Amino acid sequence: MQKLKGEDTLAHKQAVAGGDPLMLFCLADGHGGPVAAEWVATQLLDLIVANLKNGSEDSLRQALRLSFVEAHESIKKVTLTAGCTCSVVAVNVLAHFVVSANVGDSLALLTVSHGDDVALTGDHRIASNDAERASVERRGAVVARAANANASSILLPTASLWAALL
Repeated sequence: MQKLKGEDTLAHKQAVAGGDPLMLFCLADGHGGPVAAEWVATQLLDLIVANLKNGSEDSLRQALRLSFVEAHESIKKVTLTAGCTCSVVAVNVLAHFVVSANVGDSLALLTVSHGDDVALTGDHRIASNDAERASVERRGAVVARAANANASSILLPTASLWAALL
């Protein structure tokens, strides 16, 4: 795990699944304290590897989905206030493909040889994604800006790994 600025963390791991060498990368953007981002950086990639059946795209997608759910359940047992957004990128080195997953607004980009960037993850910011805002509102939430102590406004994350009180 590498601590970045504030509550942000970065982790990477090499693994083998079904004989295929994999590289996994994880960026967690913590909020409400460092607990969730540090949990993700120290445990999520191991959890993904444990959930892999092999190195196929389907297995990686299933392992990422299951691991994000398991991470959410685990983090909420250790903190009431901290949460984090998270992006994970898995590269199958032998088969030459990339699978990614994210929760929140942590964006993962792939820079290809001719210099263009390709977004590997989606934008979950309710300020800029009408579908995300509608999804949150369909679940009964009211979307609005909250005033902080300095009377400026902030927009709280709507998608994260835990963060019960945010």
